[in-house]
Amino acid sequence: MIGIIGAMATETCGILSAMTETKTEKIGFATFVSGKVGEQEVVLATCGIGKVFAAACTEAMILKYAPDAIINIGVGGALNRSLNLGDGVIGTSAVQYDMDTSAIGDPLGWLSGLELIHLPCDENLQDQLEEALKTEGISYQKGVVATADRFVDDNRNRDICRQFGALVEDMEGAAVGQVCVAHGVPFGILRTISNGDENAGAVYENSAKMASDALCRGVLKFFSKTC
Repeated sequence: MIGIIGAMATETCGILSAMTETKTEKIGFATFVSGKVGEQEVVLATCGIGKVFAAACTEAMILKYAPDAIINIGVGGALNRSLNLGDGVIGTSAVQYDMDTSAIGDPLGWLSGLELIHLPCDENLQDQLEEALKTEGISYQKGVVATADRFVDDNRNRDICRQFGALVEDMEGAAVGQVCVAHGVPFGILRTISNGDENAGAVYENSAKMASDALCRGVLKFFSKTC
């Protein structure tokens, strides 16, 4: 079974509509839908926006459904001008750039307990996602995903993200990744670009659905390749 977590219904509704043999269960704040996409067993959840919702949803999914892997899907903001609206980013690792214990000598982004900054995305999932986006004709890049509980619309926070070599910023990826790493569950991240450097909020409002549609196409192609 593969787990899929997205923050918003616009990011997950296309996957839900493709699922068969579904069963719905509410655990805490989150609703989980298990079933199949093609022949692949899937459990899907819409977690809500932000790191706490994402982490709590991931923990519940792992404990209840024991998925073999989890993929966090969603839209994100470009940190590189070579990325266009609707392009994909396949995570190679994820960082929490708002995690800051530097006052006691730690580097920015240090996750005490895991003793990591970069949470490594599963290489096999990266390869499968890459093949899916190629087949679907979606332009993409691979790189670091920078996560924080903020929507980035200013150069200061973009510069912080870029310190980690990040291509895209979001609000859930590294939170899902942290829980997966803690449980030893392979994870992947797929983002499609919904906004960039300029007028991020206004651009997002107009392009989020387009980016989500491209995201859905890529994920469904991923399942057609894994079945």
